[in-house]
Amino acid sequence: MRAIRWILGFLGVFIFVFVLDLIFYNYVFNGILMSQGGLVRSPEELRKLLPLMFLGQFIFSLIFTYYFFKIYKNAKLIVLRGLFFGFWIGLFLFGVRYIAEFYLLTISKRFLTYIFILGWFECIFAGIGLGVVGWIVPKLFAGLTKEAQPPATPQAQQPTAQPPAAPPADAVPPPDEPST
Repeated sequence: MRAIRWILGFLGVFIFVFVLDLIFYNYVFNGILMSQGGLVRSPEELRKLLPLMFLGQFIFSLIFTYYFFKIYKNAKLIVLRGLFFGFWIGLFLFGVRYIAEFYLLTISKRFLTYIFILGWFECIFAGIGLGVVGWIVPKLFAGLTKEAQPPATPQAQQPTAQPPAAPPADAVPPPDEPST
């Protein structure tokens, strides 16, 4: 069940991050990116570098999912813990990036703020999604894990140890014992 939860969580985070990045960077931020004057690669270059984007999102999803389920194995209120996990990881990852880019790059500060907020919310919603997966998967697959276990035998059918039988009264004693 852990493997199922981990695989579903990883796929969910990967698809969520991929779709959100695709929508925001290709449609919502497209005008802002093109107005930055040579800061962004051409669409042809971006298509060539698409495998690197997949690799980056794959690695992010892998690490995010691994640490979430490593920290919260069997936690109660796992959806709420997913919210907090995404909140703090997103704040750390994108907050540090925001501070560095704010001072080092000449990109519009408004656009940097949009990227920070988008990345932070990606982490928050990915954490909530992992919490939902961690909460639902054990409930969905609970019947499968019980059937896979061997059936328990009732206590009455289990053999019990019998005390050794007493020798008959007319039995001959062993030869080394003195007879009386």
